[in-house]
Amino acid sequence: MSNYNYAEISSLNDWTPFVEDAWNRCVEESWDSLEESMDWTAFARMFYNDNTVRATDYTTRQQKDWLRQDIRKGITDPRFKTIVEYKDGYITKFLKTRFEEKENGNRLDIIFLVVGRDLSNSKRFVNSDTEIIEQRKAFRQWSRLDVNNIKEVHIHLCNDGDHAMKRHFEAKYKNASSVDSVDETTLDDSLMTRTEVVTNHTLPDNDDDL
Repeated sequence: MSNYNYAEISSLNDWTPFVEDAWNRCVEESWDSLEESMDWTAFARMFYNDNTVRATDYTTRQQKDWLRQDIRKGITDPRFKTIVEYKDGYITKFLKTRFEEKENGNRLDIIFLVVGRDLSNSKRFVNSDTEIIEQRKAFRQWSRLDVNNIKEVHIHLCNDGDHAMKRHFEAKYKNASSVDSVDETTLDDSLMTRTEVVTNHTLPDNDDDL
């Protein structure tokens, strides 16, 4: 059975060459899904402070650079957390999240995630029920740490297109027993239309389904 751990990168000093190599590898290995699952126009408008631009005005290289800048911004901004998943000591996932302190337990919004292959050069672990259970247990252990005290998790996904990340999200998380509600919002302007789906979870205090 695989061993999973989650950890926050809390300082840019922790963004070591090992982490940089893992980030580049995971981006390349999940790029087909990232192209479809990210709201790239929103990224472009944020980075260039221009509400008239579209993602199609920019190159793939620029899009990958936006992602890297944004995940590292999550390290230095207290409103966010940059989290990595280790499988048997090997980084297989990066999560960009927004963190909100609340009186009865904190809230974590997963804004995007980047998923790479494991040591066996496989992504089968992403869809294996046994592996998913171990991932959830490890994530709950990290969430329950006093420094985190996370009770709510909200998972965001741009729901346009048909891609592996969307299929994984819908199969493993959209109908999980911890889901309180599912919100779907269509964003429409003169340049494009896109849909975002958010699953709203309340974390159990034990090892029930996430």
